Amino acid sequence: MLKKRKLFLYSLTLHIAAASAFAMSQVNLLTKAAVGDWAEYSVTRENKTIPLMSFKDRKHWRAISVVDESGVRMDEYLMFGGQRSTGLGRIVSFSKPFEPISGLAEAATVTIVSESAETLTLAGKSYACTKIQRKINQPVNDEKFQTKWVGTSTIWICPDVPVGGLVKMENTYEEQLNSSIEANKIVETWVLTNFGFKNWKE
Repeated sequence: MLKKRKLFLYSLTLHIAAASAFAMSQVNLLTKAAVGDWAEYSVTRENKTIPLMSFKDRKHWRAISVVDESGVRMDEYLMFGGQRSTGLGRIVSFSKPFEPISGLAEAATVTIVSESAETLTLAGKSYACTKIQRKINQPVNDEKFQTKWVGTSTIWICPDVPVGGLVKMENTYEEQLNSSIEANKIVETWVLTNFGFKNWKE
């Protein structure tokens, strides 16, 4: 009897964890955002087609500059030539889950392959995450200036992290700016290195 009870409790725990992970994929954590929230990432990008376009451990920042009832403006900065670049902003709506990949258009098809709970430890700090494995299909469209992005993306999301909750992201994909040029094969990793609330400084 005791053994059956333990099995039941174990099964119930797995069910609750799976349900929580699924719920997280449907939540837009930017609804909690405030002006001045920010996150810093180390980004490594391997371009297998044009190796000279690869880079390693480049700093990338995301910061919230505007918040209203419908969404936020997220500004993105990166380290280039030893200096932090001027932020390029994008509007992110609250009406659907936050997409961590910049550049995906409405035409992109995002299919969730699996979801699970996983704890990541980075620089001695642990994050209770939802790990979401996805397939993404965005075909190139010259008329709409739409870049091809076809491949897989795994994201780790934690509600304790600002600017959408992204802790880590691993992408493997083909990128093609327009139909007249060759697609580039990309392997890319984002890792959270720092963050703050309401204290971003340009």
